[in-house]
Amino acid sequence: MTFVVPAKMRWIVLGDETEAAALVDTAARDNGFRSRSSASGFLVEIPRSLRKRRPEAWLTGIVGTSEWGTEILWDCGTDTNRSYEHLLELEAAFPAGKIRYHGMVEASAAAGVVFDGIRAFRAVAAGLQPDERVLAVGQGQVERETCIVVLTDRRLLVLRGCLEAPPYLDARLETIKAVKLGKKRSGETLRIGAPPGASFVSHLGHGEGHAIAAGFRLRVEDLACSFPAFPAGVPGDTSVDDDSGWRSTRPGTRSPRDGVTL
Repeated sequence: MTFVVPAKMRWIVLGDETEAAALVDTAARDNGFRSRSSASGFLVEIPRSLRKRRPEAWLTGIVGTSEWGTEILWDCGTDTNRSYEHLLELEAAFPAGKIRYHGMVEASAAAGVVFDGIRAFRAVAAGLQPDERVLAVGQGQVERETCIVVLTDRRLLVLRGCLEAPPYLDARLETIKAVKLGKKRSGETLRIGAPPGASFVSHLGHGEGHAIAAGFRLRVEDLACSFPAFPAGVPGDTSVDDDSGWRSTRPGTRSPRDGVTL
């Protein structure tokens, strides 16, 4: 499996440059690091530690501004894997609500999905556009491997259990033909019709699959109102319920099983 650790990590700190500098300095001290800041950015020293088998390292961050606060672009240098882990340690020491995760934290809380640490939030944020928003989140399985399903206002992502590996699926909403919700004893399921072929996610928690499917439908309706029409074979067309136990989430499709529009 190929692991993709980015050469650079972009943070959006929800505060001005003075507050961002204070937060970085505090987080560095909490981890036993040393931080220095200037008008252009940060230099964080990672001291050598025999006990932790950690060589000396340096992290450099360039400061900029964004619509939401202060942007810090960290350079992972030549030892990207080690630097990435150091940056995750630094980020984990920030107070809650001080780094922008595009709505991932709120969507996870709404779904009742609990992640171990901030690695999942960082992996999702790293792959999103600056103004992209997370609408719904679920945690399930693809081929018996843990996965995270993330619906944004532009895409549907299915991330592997190893979050730094290439995703199972990264599809723009306009390329998805349908998202179908199903239910089994093991949990909710989603069948996602997107090139190059359908993806099947199982073992989603109660309500997680429904929130993603319903969120997809609503976002497709928003997009349909923004453009004259969808091309044939993409979201916006209606479909019929079949006998497989699946229910289409496309606008206008009504399930005879429960009488509600999905």
